This record gives sequence, C-alpha cells and structure tokens, in this order.
Amino acid sequence: MIREIRITSFEGLISEMESLGKELWFRGVTNKNYSLIPGSVRFDLNGWKEVSAVLDFMASYQNHHDYIESNWELYSLMQHYGFPTRLLDWSTSVIVALYFALDGDADVDDAGSAIDRVVWGMTTGMLNNLNFLNRRVIPTAIGKATTGEKYLPSPLRKKEGDDFEFEKNPLAVKMPFTNKRVSAQKGCFTIHGSNPKGIEEIMEENGLGSELIKFVFDEEAAMAIRKTLYKLDINEDDIYQDLNSLSKRIVLVNPNWTLLVENFQILQVTDHH
Repeated sequence: MIREIRITSFEGLISEMESLGKELWFRGVTNKNYSLIPGSVRFDLNGWKEVSAVLDFMASYQNHHDYIESNWELYSLMQHYGFPTRLLDWSTSVIVALYFALDGDADVDDAGSAIDRVVWGMTTGMLNNLNFLNRRVIPTAIGKATTGEKYLPSPLRKKEGDDFEFEKNPLAVKMPFTNKRVSAQKGCFTIHGSNPKGIEEIMEENGLGSELIKFVFDEEAAMAIRKTLYKLDINEDDIYQDLNSLSKRIVLVNPNWTLLVENFQILQVTDHH
C-alpha cells in the first residue's frame, strides 16, 4: 500500500525522510492526482507514430545540438526538451523534486480549490524487482551491450529494422552525466515498456506499493517551502542551467524592474531608475 505523508514545512519533509531510513529517488509534480506515466502514454505515441516522430527528431536535432553517439543519451535529451518519450524524470535530490512540485500556479478542482502538490519517493532500484534484476539499477553507459534495448523505440536500437516489441514492465535506469541539465538535476529515469499503466499502479499490483511514498503538501505549505528554498539560494538557473533561466531569475529578484513573461520568455524589461 502506498503511504501518503502530509508535509507542512521543508524541515518536516527532511525529518520524515530521515525517519524512513531509505535511499530514495524523487519526482515532484504539481498535482497529487497525476499518475506516474510518461509522455508517450499521455499522447498515445506508439507503433509507427512513435517511429516516425523519433526519426524526425534524429534527422534534425544536429541543426541545434552537437552529435550524440549514445542513443540512450540522445533519448534523454529528447525527454528534457519536451519530446513525449517513454522516460519519466526522477532525481536523487529531493531539492530538485521540490522545485518541480512548486513550479507554477496550483491546479484547481471543480469547486475552484487548489489541488495538493506532491513529491513522490521511490525506494532506489526496487522497481527492477519486476524485471528479475533484484534492486540493481541498469546503467546505460554499457558500450555495445544491448541490455535494455527493448525499451528504446526501434530507430534508437543497435539492431537495425522496425521492431514494435517492448519489454513489459518499466525499468529504472541511470544515464551518464554528460548532459549538463541531467547533471544539474541529478537525474535518473524510469522507462516504460509495453504496459501503459502508471508506475504506482504497477507497483501496487505486484506487491511493491510500500516502496512508494507520496509527500503531499497544500498551497500554504508550498508557499512556506518556496521561501525556504529562496533563503537557501536555490533558483531556476540552478535547475535548468541555461541563460534564459539565469536572466529570468536576475530580473525577478530586482524590485526596481517590471517583468513581463510569456511562455518563460522575457518580453520586456523596463528600468524605472
């Protein structure tokens, strides 16, 4: 059974984590009702649609980015720039997960009330018990080995040809930290196979629900935790590692400027000096 723990402060979260005594991966989301499913499931991207979309990305990404030799690393790059992959982002840092859980305005229910936010905690590697790997997390920097290949869309597999066969259960993997953003976010991943159910549902069905924890907090707690992170000097440019985030952070903390932001782009800055 998945345990739900209500959090009211940053200190309370740290205390709860210490009392658990487990090594965890974390994932922060703005709505506690969201299932742990990747973009490919949300957008029903599979079969030829998936192959075509992946090939399109592979054909064009070098117009904007250096060549990437590792197909696993390329797949993680696709994930971080919004492509609907089979990957789900996790982090070994609860701070990173908190940032994503607190990002943006709260979702609201039909009555107009704010929906609680959540940081998921998953016992490290426990998901891989479903794949007869015990708790071993699969590293993707494995040279020419094909371990885990049947989780990647066929254009990214070493074996050529169209293959729509996937392993069934999701897998926990670690990417090499050559991607600056993955490194900054202390990133790790789960990757879905053919089973479209959320990880929480899959783990519950297989007797692993106790290895998942939901740290839940309301908007009052969210505001208090934001203030703590601000005092700790944890900002969006620490998370995203790009110049747009750096510029946005500098303008936001300067009380003498007016900021107009649309889709995370700074459109206008007026100096009132």
